[in-house]
Amino acid sequence: MGMKNIAKFVSLILSTFFIVFMLLSTVRLWGEGQRYFPYDSEYFKAENVRANEELILPWEQSFFLEQDKHIILWIETYIGSEVDAAGKEQPVMLAMPWMDRDKPRKSLEKKSSPTRPLLRQLLAEILEKYPQARFIISCDDNREQVHQYLSTAIEQAHAETHVIIQSKYDTILISLKEQRPTWLFGSTPSDLARVKTMDGMWLLAAAPFKGDVMIVPLKHRGRDSLNHNIVQELKKRFKKIIIGPLNNAEEARAARQLQADGLFYSDPTVILQ
Repeated sequence: MGMKNIAKFVSLILSTFFIVFMLLSTVRLWGEGQRYFPYDSEYFKAENVRANEELILPWEQSFFLEQDKHIILWIETYIGSEVDAAGKEQPVMLAMPWMDRDKPRKSLEKKSSPTRPLLRQLLAEILEKYPQARFIISCDDNREQVHQYLSTAIEQAHAETHVIIQSKYDTILISLKEQRPTWLFGSTPSDLARVKTMDGMWLLAAAPFKGDVMIVPLKHRGRDSLNHNIVQELKKRFKKIIIGPLNNAEEARAARQLQADGLFYSDPTVILQ
């Protein structure tokens, strides 16, 4: 009796493994059978991109546009408010200098008054100042209606075709993509986690990624963000890859070995190393 129970148990385990194997194989085959097509975007048209890889710098380094008009400017943005003469607050998107990105939100300037204008620049003002430039706009200020304020600032500057929206929050990108499906979007840490998890299960071909550009640091939590399998899969889907911020020449070489389409330098002097 005991041997029969053991045999049934072993048979059940083998059947379960077989079913799981067939399901995973089906998912993988489905993923490998998907066809992808390039998205015709003004942002990445040949006349707008650099000859080699894209070069991304913080927006405070905008004077480099005089030397190379193809440079992409990175803007960190958050919600502030302007107070008009009637004393009514109007929400606006403010640009944050790169050096302030790690400061607590409550310490950042957020409000103006009729007698004290904002010291920080409005996002829309920067976009309007450089109408031919391209931007990556990173917004981690995950508050109510932030996607509305962000889209208003971009549309006010008529910069819809010149921006990629980036965030560490899925909700911001999903909300914006639902309203502005033709805009370009980056990736979140959860996008990277899903792709890496599926790669570890040999299901990379079926990994979901609805963004247009995978924007990641070279390393995430002490481990390489990307490997060559992930890079090849993203290239197959016609997705762009931007890696940064890069802090030295060694990191830049590592990013190039991964065939990154763009390199983000928080410090431009690294380029000269």
